[in-house]
Amino acid sequence: MERYSFNKVRFALGLGVLLWLGWATVQDNRELTTNRHEVAIELLLTIGLASLLVWLLSVRIDLNRHGATYRSLTGSRQMHWRNLTKVYASWRQRYLAQLIPWYRAYRIELTDRQGNSLVFGNRFQNADSLAQRVLELSGDQLRAGHLAAFQAGKTVDFGALSLSPQGGVTIAGQHTVPWSEIVSYELTDSELAFVLRRGQAIVLPLRRVSLPNVCGTLIASGLGLARQRG
Repeated sequence: MERYSFNKVRFALGLGVLLWLGWATVQDNRELTTNRHEVAIELLLTIGLASLLVWLLSVRIDLNRHGATYRSLTGSRQMHWRNLTKVYASWRQRYLAQLIPWYRAYRIELTDRQGNSLVFGNRFQNADSLAQRVLELSGDQLRAGHLAAFQAGKTVDFGALSLSPQGGVTIAGQHTVPWSEIVSYELTDSELAFVLRRGQAIVLPLRRVSLPNVCGTLIASGLGLARQRG
């Protein structure tokens, strides 16, 4: 079992702000004789931030080959890999003053057959490793079923695109690109790209592609089948 706990950097920053707010509240309570409502506002902000930090301390997620278990003060949720229909794991670069790269904001979303969703990201320490492990563990359990369905002639949905062994790649349920028109594809940690024989390449951000590692396996299979057909 692998366990991921709260983001220590976020907690440290929040604790620093909490201490400053607490100090400011005590000082204003001593010195202000008018506008006492400002002290009440500061006290509410201090209590609110303290509650948030206590909640952050409680969050953790456990991963194993069967699924993920999320726990916090508000309760727990369990998601089994084999019961999932969508697994998204992606990041966006955040900038300071829109110029200086600051940090990567990760977003991981799990959706099961009953429509229940679990969304998390940078509240956990090592969110990059967590996102990678979620994709690896879920892919290990779901790859065989998706590949079997694809090889049986069924269309497999991956969110922003669906794959059919006969039809090809359908983007957003509208535009279909035959396998014969695809020269190659590239899958990175941020996007999925198709190089076409004619026209511009198709580039999809990974935040719109479910199970990208499994999707890559089926794309390779589709291209292989197309080459066999000549």
